[in-house]
Amino acid sequence: FDVVESGNGRGTLSLKCNANPSVEYSAEELMGMMFHYCKSITAKDAKIKPVDAVVTIPADATFGQRQGMVDAASLVDLRILSLMHSTTASALQYGMQRRGFGNDTVYVVIYDMGATKTEVGVYRFSPPLPPKVGERVKLAVSMGHLETLHIEVDASLGGRTFDTCIARMLEDDIVETMRLPRIIGGK
Repeated sequence: FDVVESGNGRGTLSLKCNANPSVEYSAEELMGMMFHYCKSITAKDAKIKPVDAVVTIPADATFGQRQGMVDAASLVDLRILSLMHSTTASALQYGMQRRGFGNDTVYVVIYDMGATKTEVGVYRFSPPLPPKVGERVKLAVSMGHLETLHIEVDASLGGRTFDTCIARMLEDDIVETMRLPRIIGGK
């Protein structure tokens, strides 16, 4: 594949297939292919035809990237109900798994170190409000309230960076004790 600047005026990139130079895929088309694959797996395994989805995105995704995600889903007739930050989705799942936190306010930190960046989210789970006399409590309200207090992203720290630091520490030790030449380089 060759990366080329798309001529659609949006300043986006496309991929051209080397095997057939007349074929060009936009980022939305490639993401649409991924959504189509996810839909086909769900239809096969869950025996339902998905039409709606909630999609997780990085906290630092731009408006254009978010819109591109929605556009890509629409290419395969998938309606995006919500775009949710990945650590927020993790916090929500954690709270649902525990079926709320009773009458206590609980603070949770979700830490996600990927290959190229690290994301941290701080959340507060508040207990549900007591129901009014004679009022039935809805399930969604019965678990309490999830509040995002802060999300921080460090695009310079990820698993690869962490691995490189460990490798350099080990190399320093080996060079010093065994008097072998450096392989990784730098100091």
